[in-house]
Amino acid sequence: MAKNRDERLRWIASIFFLVAIWASWAAAQQPAFEDASNSTCRGVLLHYSIRRVAKISPFLTDAAQQPYRFESALQLSNLGFSEVKNWRAFVGFQHREMLVQAPGALLADGENLPVTVAPAGATLAGFPQTDLLNAVETAGDTTKTSVTINLVGTEYGVENFPLPANLSFPVPGYTCGSVQKLGNDTLQLCCTENATAINSTSTDQFALPEPGDLTITYSVIQTFTDNYWAEVDISNDNPLGRIDGWNLTWEWQQGEFIFQMRGAQTLDQDQTECLSGPAGAHYKDFDFSTVMSCNRHPTIVDLPPERANDTRVGMIPSCCRSGLLLPATMDPKLSKSAFQLFVYKVPPNLDRDTLAPPANFKIDPRYSCGQPQLIAPVEKRDPSSPTRMISAIKSWQVTCNMTRNGRLEQVGQVENLETRRKCCVSFSGFYNSSAVPCPTCACGCSANSTLPRPSCDTSSQAMLLPSYALLLPFQDRIGKALEWARMNRKPVPSVAPCSDNCPVSINWHVVSDFTDGWTARLSLLNWDETAVPEWFAAVELRNAFPGLERVYTLNGTLINDNTTLYFQGLPNYSDYLNRIDKNNPGKLQAVISFDKRKTPGINVTGGDGFPTRVVFNGEECALPDAIPISHGYRLRAVPRLVVSLLLAAVLAAFWL
Repeated sequence: MAKNRDERLRWIASIFFLVAIWASWAAAQQPAFEDASNSTCRGVLLHYSIRRVAKISPFLTDAAQQPYRFESALQLSNLGFSEVKNWRAFVGFQHREMLVQAPGALLADGENLPVTVAPAGATLAGFPQTDLLNAVETAGDTTKTSVTINLVGTEYGVENFPLPANLSFPVPGYTCGSVQKLGNDTLQLCCTENATAINSTSTDQFALPEPGDLTITYSVIQTFTDNYWAEVDISNDNPLGRIDGWNLTWEWQQGEFIFQMRGAQTLDQDQTECLSGPAGAHYKDFDFSTVMSCNRHPTIVDLPPERANDTRVGMIPSCCRSGLLLPATMDPKLSKSAFQLFVYKVPPNLDRDTLAPPANFKIDPRYSCGQPQLIAPVEKRDPSSPTRMISAIKSWQVTCNMTRNGRLEQVGQVENLETRRKCCVSFSGFYNSSAVPCPTCACGCSANSTLPRPSCDTSSQAMLLPSYALLLPFQDRIGKALEWARMNRKPVPSVAPCSDNCPVSINWHVVSDFTDGWTARLSLLNWDETAVPEWFAAVELRNAFPGLERVYTLNGTLINDNTTLYFQGLPNYSDYLNRIDKNNPGKLQAVISFDKRKTPGINVTGGDGFPTRVVFNGEECALPDAIPISHGYRLRAVPRLVVSLLLAAVLAAFWL
């Protein structure tokens, strides 16, 4: 018996010894976070630590291509005087990382996971804990002053410690020092704030609205235990921005679903997500066939104008415009859109005060949207009383900005209809017989242009043209280009360059260049099968517009600190850009006159007389790579009367 007892004791001792070894090893795998309470950082302290790296399939012989699963932790601690509103943290991923999980945070640019985050890195935004309170006002409650985001993803080629290149804290009012490396698995960064005393947040609960090209406001206007009414307002704040038919998507974060809408509708219903999810488990007797959408990622579209006064689905101010958003410079009323939705919540969020917006907003491929930020409740005028204001219960703002990196801009790149450009620009001048056409494949090339034996070259430079050929369809224009090259002893390619493929082309022509003034002509050419209503165009000239005298035949207004000339058609006269037939484009023109005495030193034919940026209906147009070459030709000084007669002749030529 004693022998058996001794054996059992030895077994128990062995087990305790193994457990102790395992515990020691497990502790070593945890991130080496510094005890924030002892830190000398007076601001926000960031820690990024690698927890675990494991090889995953496929298993490759090329070590650089071998994928690994990584688990890391990002910790932010507010050790300063002020509350941090809407915290952000940038992680400079550098090992071809794909981020798969980030509970407690969202990507600030609105992208959904999983997503590749290297080499550009990723900015994380807090959700649902958007703010970091200070220790004084929370009695040191670390659950409110700090947050830890456990990241999971895939990286390539680094078997141990795939640390990011850098960290940063892109929140206004903070200055970050240099990133410190602690051991092999941790990076640390201290960002100090400008405040030097406790900044009470009791009177400043909300973030200031952020300006942007487009803003979306999500406001709860009526709340109940398990549902609420919300209003969404969309505002186009870019003087050159335009959206024809917005498609708004977002991602519900807490299992919500849309029961009813007014002023808009979803494209799909998808009862499955309700029936098989938390909603179906809670609302057991609910008829989900009547809901507007159960989709976690609903796509919302505007209603047509004829539904604006529909008492069942309309009657919302600024609704029902088929998704049209014009710039306020063109029509302030049509720069806004709005709709309302009735939202059901699911456990454990069944009380009147638990309200959260959706996240990951998207509205147009040309725009990148941030995450919602809590702002002061939006106030609107009561329709029944001109002096009474109604306040929302809670409001969040999403700021969106136009971006060029979402568009395929490589020459010869095959593009789809959603991402390709819609317009291009050609240059010409009175002093050179050749016109510089739109770039090759400026608006994309069809797939048959990339076959082994293509009918045209997607990568070669567009060929110079005689100016009159700009009015010809491309199939006729290319023959003129080849003939023009032979006449002017220019190289003739064996395979001609492809067309620009743009539905709208714009020609900027320098008409004259006198000692004390000059003129230019803008021509809008519509090659598409449909007319373009309510169009606008904008031309940026960096040095010329202080000398602007007059715009003829179209409305012209200076905007953007007098660096951009904004064109519109005259109502009921030239506000439609029509197409005549398949061989003749629809055409609108304007002549612009300038006084050189207000722009001394301007070199019109040397480049100052040509646009550096052109926008048509919110789309940035592709510009040529060159301007017509000048040989020093400039007309001598002539009386202003002669200039006026020349303008009259040019205008008369429009209608011949």
